[in-house]
Amino acid sequence: MLLAGILAALLTATVFGGISRQGPHTNTGWLSLMVAMMCLPFGLMLFALGAAKWFRNRRLARSRDQGVASAR
Repeated sequence: MLLAGILAALLTATVFGGISRQGPHTNTGWLSLMVAMMCLPFGLMLFALGAAKWFRNRRLARSRDQGVASAR
């Protein structure tokens, strides 16, 4: 999701006519801007939650391994 949002934002600014004060210049620019505005916040949230879960699982695995090593 995050990558799709970044790609949509880049395409809006470059390929689909650019963005001025009034917004994008083309219909595809508006569509791409809407996709970017939906994907970027949700993708960033998913990325942050996934990273938090990965760090927690890493910490739990390390503490479990240390507990097994001390029991030997």
